[in-house]
Amino acid sequence: MIFTIIPVWSKWVSLVQYPLFFLPKYWIFVFLLPVLLSFFKFSFRRKLLLCGSSVFLFFYLFGFQIPESGLDKLNTSNSINVMSANLAGLDKTTKWVSRALRNTDIDFAGFQETSKSMGEKLKPQNWNVHCGSSLCLLSKHSMELVNIEKRDFPVNLYKINLYGKDEYLLNIHLETPRKAYTNFNLSTPFASFTKNVNKRYHEAQQVKLLIMKYKPAIVVGDFNMPTESSIYQENFSSMNNAFNVAGVGLGHTKFTSTYGVRIDHILTSDNYLPTKTWVYTDVGSDHHPIISNIAIR
Repeated sequence: MIFTIIPVWSKWVSLVQYPLFFLPKYWIFVFLLPVLLSFFKFSFRRKLLLCGSSVFLFFYLFGFQIPESGLDKLNTSNSINVMSANLAGLDKTTKWVSRALRNTDIDFAGFQETSKSMGEKLKPQNWNVHCGSSLCLLSKHSMELVNIEKRDFPVNLYKINLYGKDEYLLNIHLETPRKAYTNFNLSTPFASFTKNVNKRYHEAQQVKLLIMKYKPAIVVGDFNMPTESSIYQENFSSMNNAFNVAGVGLGHTKFTSTYGVRIDHILTSDNYLPTKTWVYTDVGSDHHPIISNIAIR
């Protein structure tokens, strides 16, 4: 694919990556159909090779994930369940999110595109909650907001207590690449792309600096980019992606009427190992919550 051969450090690759990552991928098979049909006149061996290649291409394009090995060898009794979910478009009925919090025994839930009133409504009894900058963090453990320099995008840093140890947790919501296309203007055709790419790159670098400074145990949020993105690879690949480590399947968290993509992530430091990660069912938003059981080494 194009995004695998262009240097990963180039932030401008995202202009090419956006349609490849976010738009429906089945159109690639439509273009390949004439080639596939032409193979029917070849030998059985070539047909077998074609079928194997097609299956591999299908799973690669759609991001099918297999957990990394060695998770069963982890010996620890301390673990937490972490949820991240963009609640945009959620109607006044919050029972599905509340049910998700109860059914999955969540310890920390980071929400994006939400409000203080929504956070208070979702908070289980005796839980802690903090909301600000359209972000909310719900926690059954003690936590406090850390004062950091104000950014021009939603990001909150918290000090949390995990089994007697103080750690940091980041909740973020990064700019969407979709605005580069929705703000397109023929009179200045490159202006919206330049602005959007620079903003997304800047935001990712700001989060990277926070990660380097505070070394958070957990980062949750709507990154608005898949793990294959060049911006993601440059700024976030130093942390463990919970679904990459312990997820099975496609892991799509953002859905439209025609396709899905995984742009919501849970990241952990090396001291915290995801042992099981999955995408929860529909709760009323166009994003599905992602949940990870994380073991403390």
